[in-house]
Amino acid sequence: MRHNITVTAILALLSVTQAVFAASTLGINVALENPLGSTTTLYAFIQKILELAVLIGTPVAVLFIIYAGFLFVSAQGKDEQITKAKNAFLWAVVGAGIILLAQVIATALEGTINSLK
Repeated sequence: MRHNITVTAILALLSVTQAVFAASTLGINVALENPLGSTTTLYAFIQKILELAVLIGTPVAVLFIIYAGFLFVSAQGKDEQITKAKNAFLWAVVGAGIILLAQVIATALEGTINSLK
């Protein structure tokens, strides 16, 4: 089974490279765009990465907080389950805080670096 997946991946890669080669020999302009847009500075690059982290991390943090709430409801007074729910909630809030503070820290660092110039 693993061999089939490897062979399929190699064939897919070869077919894509042949299509690009065929397009370039036929005079079709093949160009790769920068997926980050026009980022030319390190700060802009870090800003794009942080935006992506916030975009992905915020819903994940909300889902974990909801999961912790579900653990609280399903604990039914059992001390061990309540402790597990408290830990899940604590770490979900810590993760959300890290995600939100990353943007603040990056902005503060940019201001400090720009003031030193």
